[in-house]
Amino acid sequence: MAEVGTLNGFVRWVENKIGKGCVFRGVPDRVKHKKIQASAYRRLPEWERDKPEKLRIVIEDLINEARLRKYDQKEGDTLFDLELLAELQHRGAATCLIDFTRNPLVALWFACQPKSTNRDEETDGKVFAVDSYDRSIEVVTPNLVKQKKIADFLTGDTLYKWEPALQNSRIFAQHSVFLFGSSKFPVVDVCVIPKKSKLAILSALEKFDIIELNIFPDYDGFIHRHAHDKSYTYPEYSNYFTRAFLARQQDNVDAAIGYFTKMLAITNIDASIRSQTHMHRGHAYFEIKDYINALKDFDRAIDIDPHPGLYFTRGQMRQHQAVGNYRGAIDDYNEAERLNPDIGVLTCLYRGMAWVALGKFDESKEDLEKAKELKVSVEGFFRWVGYKDIDGMEQKLEIDIPEEIKELLKRD
Repeated sequence: MAEVGTLNGFVRWVENKIGKGCVFRGVPDRVKHKKIQASAYRRLPEWERDKPEKLRIVIEDLINEARLRKYDQKEGDTLFDLELLAELQHRGAATCLIDFTRNPLVALWFACQPKSTNRDEETDGKVFAVDSYDRSIEVVTPNLVKQKKIADFLTGDTLYKWEPALQNSRIFAQHSVFLFGSSKFPVVDVCVIPKKSKLAILSALEKFDIIELNIFPDYDGFIHRHAHDKSYTYPEYSNYFTRAFLARQQDNVDAAIGYFTKMLAITNIDASIRSQTHMHRGHAYFEIKDYINALKDFDRAIDIDPHPGLYFTRGQMRQHQAVGNYRGAIDDYNEAERLNPDIGVLTCLYRGMAWVALGKFDESKEDLEKAKELKVSVEGFFRWVGYKDIDGMEQKLEIDIPEEIKELLKRD
């Protein structure tokens, strides 16, 4: 049994277990969880906690009562025994299912959770690594879920592995695998997390977005995070980024901009992250046609971290404005291509169009011929910039486009 006090140390411990079928289980109290055991056993008196027949009674009674109360109905379907148990466990009930994860960092997060709100009562945590490819384990297929009652699974000494479909967001977020049945587990290794190291490891895990918000991304998780015994902590960068991302998904661009602004107010984020945040907020401003603030954000992002993608996107924004800054756009495309010649496959069409808008048809010809050679779609560009077609482009820009240029702008 190893003892690990840092995230790097844990990664070294887990290195030779990745890709070999190992699943992991983290527990916050090594004394309370000396061995792997279903939580439903803890509902029994001490002297009955190693008796499988008693466990079966507890689980059957749980399922029967849940069905009487119609808790087995979900989205118009009746859940099978295992599916119902997964839902009940998700809500906090003690069942025969034992949670494991394919992501060792998630297991480590659970092992580092406090035993109680009183840190003086803290105990060491522990992470189990179990061989889920062991031949003694029987895989539960979708057909078995439908065919077997829970009593069939809990009769005998077989250890089962069940990886449910995306039954809920928590199962997905935690990379969940359930083991249940036999009390004999093919444990490969165990590591202890000293109580004094828990807070430092949790802080290190935050950098990889292994945080409560992401591990419990559902309604119940939200309620749990805001319970009376949870102290309030001021949001950090990752919290604001998640909120901004969700706001963008819901087309609430103003809220997303607000969260990006709060992210930029955090003083201890590094330069590359600050650049990316300006970029994200710039995109949001652009989406609501606030071109002035969009360009200001891209100016700041480029000042911090001048990479070709930022120049290319700023060039697009300059070209897209109601009164296009075509010369500025061309400068950006040139700089993007100078920093990364491979981006020329993208810049040739946009730069060629900018030359057309400026009436510089000789210059546009070279870029548009290259775009034609590379089979870059000009049709998509017309729609993006707001032209219906070549005639619409002439009308909007108040120019006459030469025939040879029009030929280059036509579809193949």
